[in-house]
Amino acid sequence: MLDGTQVFNWEIISLQFNSRWIKHLNGWKPFSKDMMTAPVLLRAVLNVDSLADTFIDMRGWGRGTVFINGFNLGRYFSGGPPQTLYLPAPLLTIGENEVIIWEQLAPLNTLAH
Repeated sequence: MLDGTQVFNWEIISLQFNSRWIKHLNGWKPFSKDMMTAPVLLRAVLNVDSLADTFIDMRGWGRGTVFINGFNLGRYFSGGPPQTLYLPAPLLTIGENEVIIWEQLAPLNTLAH
């Protein structure tokens, strides 16, 4: 039931979110602010010129999961304590690093803050 109406012919798509599945995602579109409605799967590139431990600040976002180079870095939630995610240096490489964000509630209107 959806708003009191019975719904038929559902199509269910499995989102596996394991390293292999994440690494094989394709068909990404260039970022535009009109795409920033949840749920949304976003991809960005983090350029690194030296390796060091750091963190990703997800304050202002809703609820979701962050992947770095196919590795599940962790979940964040605006209503709970995990709003920054520790990113250890061994997960990074010099140069380009792929960041994938699965946002379920309310993404910011920008990917960096």
